[in-house]
Amino acid sequence: MFDEIKETSQKQPSEAYVRMRMLKIDYLVIRDFLGDGLVYYSENQNKDFQATLHCVKDNPKIASKIEEFNKKWDALVYHAQLSHTEMGDLWSLFYVSAHEEEWDSDKNDLEDGVPMIYCYNETEELFSEFGRIGIESHSGGVLRTA
Repeated sequence: MFDEIKETSQKQPSEAYVRMRMLKIDYLVIRDFLGDGLVYYSENQNKDFQATLHCVKDNPKIASKIEEFNKKWDALVYHAQLSHTEMGDLWSLFYVSAHEEEWDSDKNDLEDGVPMIYCYNETEELFSEFGRIGIESHSGGVLRTA
Protein backbone atom coordinates (compact mmCIF):
# COMPACT_ATOMS: atom_id res chain seq x y z
CA MET A 1 0.00 0.00 0.00
CA PHE A 2 2.79 2.43 0.92
CA ASP A 3 4.48 1.74 -2.42
CA GLU A 4 1.26 2.64 -4.27
CA ILE A 5 1.01 5.96 -2.40
CA LYS A 6 4.68 6.71 -3.09
CA GLU A 7 4.28 5.87 -6.78
CA THR A 8 1.21 8.12 -7.04
CA SER A 9 2.96 11.00 -5.28
CA GLN A 10 5.75 10.78 -7.87
CA LYS A 11 3.18 11.06 -10.70
CA GLN A 12 1.31 14.03 -9.21
CA PRO A 13 3.71 16.74 -10.48
CA SER A 14 3.38 15.44 -14.06
CA GLU A 15 -0.40 15.43 -13.72
CA ALA A 16 -0.28 18.96 -12.28
CA TYR A 17 1.76 20.05 -15.31
CA VAL A 18 -0.91 18.69 -17.66
CA ARG A 19 -3.63 20.52 -15.76
CA MET A 20 -1.70 23.78 -15.63
CA ARG A 21 -1.28 23.60 -19.42
CA MET A 22 -5.01 22.97 -19.76
CA LEU A 23 -5.67 26.08 -17.68
CA LYS A 24 -3.22 28.08 -19.82
CA ILE A 25 -1.23 29.05 -16.73
CA ASP A 26 1.67 31.37 -17.50
CA TYR A 27 4.82 29.50 -18.60
CA LEU A 28 6.97 31.12 -15.88
CA VAL A 29 4.53 29.99 -13.19
CA ILE A 30 4.65 26.44 -14.54
CA ARG A 31 8.45 26.58 -14.69
CA ASP A 32 8.68 27.74 -11.06
CA PHE A 33 6.27 25.02 -9.95
CA LEU A 34 8.13 22.22 -11.72
CA GLY A 35 11.60 23.53 -10.89
CA ASP A 36 11.25 24.81 -7.34
CA GLY A 37 7.83 23.61 -6.20
CA LEU A 38 6.54 27.18 -6.02
CA VAL A 39 2.77 27.58 -6.07
CA TYR A 40 1.21 30.76 -7.41
CA TYR A 41 -2.25 32.17 -7.02
CA SER A 42 -4.46 34.28 -9.24
CA GLU A 43 -6.11 37.18 -7.42
CA ASN A 44 -9.29 38.84 -8.60
CA GLN A 45 -8.56 42.38 -7.41
CA ASN A 46 -11.12 44.27 -9.50
CA LYS A 47 -12.55 44.37 -13.04
CA ASP A 48 -9.24 45.62 -14.46
CA PHE A 49 -7.03 43.12 -12.61
CA GLN A 50 -8.96 39.85 -12.57
CA ALA A 51 -6.16 37.28 -12.49
CA THR A 52 -3.09 38.96 -11.05
CA LEU A 53 -0.43 36.33 -10.30
CA HIS A 54 1.39 36.15 -6.94
CA CYS A 55 3.63 33.54 -5.36
CA VAL A 56 2.22 31.96 -2.19
CA LYS A 57 5.64 32.09 -0.52
CA ASP A 58 4.93 35.82 -0.08
CA ASN A 59 1.82 34.94 1.96
CA PRO A 60 2.93 32.66 4.83
CA LYS A 61 -0.61 32.00 6.06
CA ILE A 62 -1.87 30.54 2.77
CA ALA A 63 1.46 28.79 2.15
CA SER A 64 0.96 27.04 5.50
CA LYS A 65 -2.66 26.14 4.66
CA ILE A 66 -1.58 24.64 1.33
CA GLU A 67 1.12 22.58 3.02
CA GLU A 68 -1.41 21.42 5.63
CA PHE A 69 -3.92 20.51 2.89
CA ASN A 70 -1.32 18.55 0.90
CA LYS A 71 -0.35 16.50 3.96
CA LYS A 72 -3.89 15.88 5.20
CA TRP A 73 -5.25 14.73 1.84
CA ASP A 74 -2.09 13.29 0.17
CA ALA A 75 -2.73 15.90 -2.51
CA LEU A 76 -0.62 18.30 -4.52
CA VAL A 77 -1.89 21.86 -4.81
CA TYR A 78 -0.58 23.34 -8.05
CA HIS A 79 -2.45 26.65 -8.20
CA ALA A 80 -4.83 28.74 -6.13
CA GLN A 81 -7.30 31.50 -6.88
CA LEU A 82 -8.20 34.29 -4.44
CA SER A 83 -11.55 36.06 -4.58
CA HIS A 84 -12.63 38.79 -2.19
CA THR A 85 -16.36 38.28 -1.56
CA GLU A 86 -19.12 39.19 0.88
CA MET A 87 -18.57 35.75 2.46
CA GLY A 88 -14.91 36.50 3.04
CA ASP A 89 -11.63 35.94 1.25
CA LEU A 90 -12.04 32.66 -0.62
CA TRP A 91 -9.02 30.62 -1.69
CA SER A 92 -9.85 28.02 -4.34
CA LEU A 93 -7.14 25.37 -4.21
CA PHE A 94 -6.54 23.46 -7.44
CA TYR A 95 -5.00 20.10 -6.60
CA VAL A 96 -4.11 16.65 -7.87
CA SER A 97 -5.55 14.01 -5.55
CA ALA A 98 -3.89 10.75 -4.61
CA HIS A 99 -6.69 8.89 -6.43
CA GLU A 100 -5.41 8.25 -9.95
CA GLU A 101 -8.72 6.71 -10.98
CA GLU A 102 -10.26 10.21 -10.66
CA TRP A 103 -7.70 12.03 -12.80
CA ASP A 104 -9.43 11.62 -16.18
CA SER A 105 -12.69 12.86 -14.72
CA ASP A 106 -10.87 15.78 -13.05
CA LYS A 107 -9.38 16.80 -16.41
CA ASN A 108 -12.79 16.58 -18.08
CA ASP A 109 -14.15 18.89 -15.38
CA LEU A 110 -11.30 21.34 -16.05
CA GLU A 111 -12.09 21.29 -19.78
CA ASP A 112 -15.72 22.03 -18.95
CA GLY A 113 -14.68 24.92 -16.67
CA VAL A 114 -16.14 23.36 -13.49
CA PRO A 115 -13.31 21.73 -11.52
CA MET A 116 -13.53 20.20 -8.07
CA ILE A 117 -11.50 22.35 -5.70
CA TYR A 118 -11.06 22.92 -2.00
CA CYS A 119 -12.37 26.33 -1.04
CA TYR A 120 -10.59 27.70 2.02
CA ASN A 121 -12.52 30.61 3.56
CA GLU A 122 -9.80 32.69 5.20
CA THR A 123 -12.29 34.99 6.92
CA GLU A 124 -14.48 32.21 8.36
CA GLU A 125 -12.59 28.91 8.28
CA LEU A 126 -15.67 26.97 9.40
CA PHE A 127 -17.17 27.58 5.94
CA SER A 128 -14.28 25.94 4.07
CA GLU A 129 -15.29 22.98 1.90
CA PHE A 130 -14.76 20.84 -1.19
CA GLY A 131 -16.92 21.73 -4.17
CA ARG A 132 -17.13 22.70 -7.81
CA ILE A 133 -16.64 26.21 -9.08
CA GLY A 134 -16.90 27.91 -12.44
CA ILE A 135 -13.61 29.13 -13.89
CA GLU A 136 -11.98 30.45 -17.02
CA SER A 137 -8.39 31.02 -18.02
CA HIS A 138 -7.44 34.66 -17.92
CA SER A 139 -4.11 36.49 -18.48
CA GLY A 140 -1.97 33.45 -17.59
CA GLY A 141 -3.99 32.80 -14.45
CA VAL A 142 -7.46 31.67 -13.42
CA LEU A 143 -10.61 33.70 -12.92
CA ARG A 144 -13.39 32.30 -10.75
CA THR A 145 -16.74 32.89 -12.48
CA ALA A 146 -19.13 31.06 -10.13
